[in-house]
Amino acid sequence: MYKPLSAEAIKEIHKGSLEVLSDVGIAVASHEARSIFSRHGARIVDDNRVIIPPQLVKDARCRAREIAKEYIKNHIPRGLTPHQEQKILAEFPDIVKDPEQKNSLIEKI
Repeated sequence: MYKPLSAEAIKEIHKGSLEVLSDVGIAVASHEARSIFSRHGARIVDDNRVIIPPQLVKDARCRAREIAKEYIKNHIPRGLTPHQEQKILAEFPDIVKDPEQKNSLIEKI
């Protein structure tokens, strides 16, 4: 039987992944990708292993959220199910602060 992870379990997995990325790193075959990691604060060891500090992960997650917000603001997705619409609006509540505007956006989606 499927049982979703608790918030605490998710935090522990995230903490462990940050430790692996910052202590062991990951193998990255692409020279271009290694260069991008390096430019953003990662360390390259053993020619293709990338050591990624926790702050780099945090910065990337924040930036991804900003990009997603911009995309949703500028490209109202069409053809979503009501569940998907609510999920998007719940995930990004600060995109549309005015309740009437939010309802208008839901109607347009």
